[in-house]
Amino acid sequence: ERKERAAARWKILRSALLGKSKSSIAKNASIHRFSGFQMLSRQLVEIATPSAVDETNENNYAVYDYTIPHGCTTSHHKEESITASAALRVRTRERIQNEGQKIDLKALTSHRHFGVDNTGNARVWDSEATLTHCLMQACWDDQKSSAITSKLGVANMWDLASRNNNDNSLHVVELGAGMAGIAGLSLAATALAGFSDNGIGVDVLLTDGHPDAVQNNTVNTGLTNSLYSGHEDKANIRSARLLWKDTQEGADDCTNLIANNQRRYFDLCLASDCVHFQEFHAALAMTVARLLRVGGAAIFCQPHRSNSLQRFMKLLACINKRDAPLWEFSLVDDYDEGMSKRHRQYSEEDSSYDPSIHYPALLLVRKIRELDEGLDRETAVRHMADRDAMKTSTAAAADRQIR
Repeated sequence: ERKERAAARWKILRSALLGKSKSSIAKNASIHRFSGFQMLSRQLVEIATPSAVDETNENNYAVYDYTIPHGCTTSHHKEESITASAALRVRTRERIQNEGQKIDLKALTSHRHFGVDNTGNARVWDSEATLTHCLMQACWDDQKSSAITSKLGVANMWDLASRNNNDNSLHVVELGAGMAGIAGLSLAATALAGFSDNGIGVDVLLTDGHPDAVQNNTVNTGLTNSLYSGHEDKANIRSARLLWKDTQEGADDCTNLIANNQRRYFDLCLASDCVHFQEFHAALAMTVARLLRVGGAAIFCQPHRSNSLQRFMKLLACINKRDAPLWEFSLVDDYDEGMSKRHRQYSEEDSSYDPSIHYPALLLVRKIRELDEGLDRETAVRHMADRDAMKTSTAAAADRQIR
């Protein structure tokens, strides 16, 4: 079965290189055979023309409006001009997906040029919409308690705001945001629309390792800001390039990012579909630990992808075995009634649906002590080395059995 999947994936790559439609076998092996949970409504606005921000970009793009359900009631704002029934909107520019679309050499060799692959620029992944949906459910405490707030021990997401030094703002960083950090943009939109709790401001930094994604999120920021007027001072959205590294260089990059955030650590870190990059587990964990303040939270929205999510949690647990735990964390699979209902339906009726790669779980993490850059990083790197050594040993043993 593994050989069949590998062969099918090579056919997918061949089709992409040649610009041909995928065969039925290749389509069945593709992760995109399932259309996703689609927890947000998306509507085409227009086919985009290159902007002044990146007029040399040769990709074809379209502009979309996302309608974001929210649980805000009039008790959370006093402005009569804002109605509780008004939906939040986020506007993005996304690459147009065409059947038989040919992949270019730059995208294929992205990891060599930029240190990260091009998956974030290929599409907006379904986990991003699921994460956004769950965040909006957790933003207001007059809704029934969400899995996020109950596990993190807060009444709502706004309780994570620092409220230090007269800074009444929620500082958010999204990692691996890809071409459209909808989750981060949606949190900013709550403030732009005047929906944030007690007038709390929202400061959002959308990051990705690929410069094209950073550039596109700059475009998305302008598009989303254009939808709102009257509360611009309550939200600030920026984008920046950030590669995850388990080295001193990675620590320096995070220090610079915090310096550019007025020396404020972040209250909330968001990441969707990032944990399956198993070779970057230590780098991802260290990046989150460097950016979050003590008491801050990280929310990962991620399918299990075989054992990748469990492996990441084992790494977090390994770091916790030092003198004092760095994290409190929990994994939640059953977190939303609508998601659970669709999951059961797809499992019974849709043969293209594979929960391991399509159903996202929520990993909720709380930082409970200061990071010891040297010792915690050493622990994480050693864990990865031991894990790789075990994998090599297991593969060698299997090879001997075959022979």
